[in-house]
Amino acid sequence: MTLQAFSDAFDGLMLFIPVYGLLLLFFLFFGTKEEKRVFVYPVVFLCLTLYNPLLVAPIADKIGLAARIRRIYWLLPVVLLLAYGLVRVFDRLHSKVLKSFFLVLCFLFIAYAGQDMRTAFAPVENEYKISDEIIALDDMLNEDGGTETKRAAYADLRLLELRQYDPSVRNVITRNRLLYWNPDLSSVEAVEDCLTEANATEILTLVLRFDQLIDPEIFQGALAEKEVSYVIIEENADKAAYLEKCGMEILNRTESFLLYKASRPVSP
Repeated sequence: MTLQAFSDAFDGLMLFIPVYGLLLLFFLFFGTKEEKRVFVYPVVFLCLTLYNPLLVAPIADKIGLAARIRRIYWLLPVVLLLAYGLVRVFDRLHSKVLKSFFLVLCFLFIAYAGQDMRTAFAPVENEYKISDEIIALDDMLNEDGGTETKRAAYADLRLLELRQYDPSVRNVITRNRLLYWNPDLSSVEAVEDCLTEANATEILTLVLRFDQLIDPEIFQGALAEKEVSYVIIEENADKAAYLEKCGMEILNRTESFLLYKASRPVSP
C-alpha cells in the first residue's frame, strides 16, 4: 500500500526521486551542518516515523485514512532540494570543463524529466473560465443525448468541471471515489480480492481510473447496473480497444479525450 501511495504522491515526478536521493547523500557527506539539519536529518526522522510502513500503514487502516496516506509524502521538499542541491553541486566544481558538462547534464535532465507548464497555466478565454475541451465534450453529449439527464462514467480529474458546467451530465463515479479511493492493486490476487468485494461504482473506477482491464462481462454488468450511456476516457489505445470489446462505440473525440456511447441501450 505504501509503495502505491508513494507512486501516487509523486505521479509525474518519479524521475526526480533518484536525483533527490543522490543529493541527500551529497549533503550527508559534503553539506554544512545547517544543510544537514535542514535537508538530511528530517528525512531520517520521517523514515523512522511517518514513512515507516510497519508503523503508519496499520494505523491508517484502522482510522480510515489509508486512501489519503499518499499525502504524507508531500512533506518531502523534492523540487526545492533539487533546485538548491544542483546549484550547490555546481558551485563545488572548480573546473570549467566539469561545470560546463554538469550544466549540460542538468539541461538534458530538465528537458527529459520536466513538464511544459505553459499549456496548464494558459488563461482560459471563454466566458465560463473552464477548459474549451469541457465545453466541446458537453456540446457532443447534448447533440447526441439532448438536454435530458445523461448518465456517464469518467475518471479523469480534469473532467470534474463537466458536471459543474452542465448539471444534466451525471458522472456515476463520485468525486470522493475518484479522489480518495485507493485500493490495493499490488498483485493479481489483490485485484481479484478487490473485485470480489467491489460494487458497480468501484468496478467502473478500477477500469477507468486504475486501468485494470478486467473481464469485459464484469465491466458490462457494472455499466448496466449504473445505467451508463456514455464513457469518457483519455487517449489510450489499450483502453479504447477494451471499451469496444465491452460494447461501446466511439461517438466523438477531442484533443485529449475519447467519447464512447453504448452501441445498444445499457440497462439492468
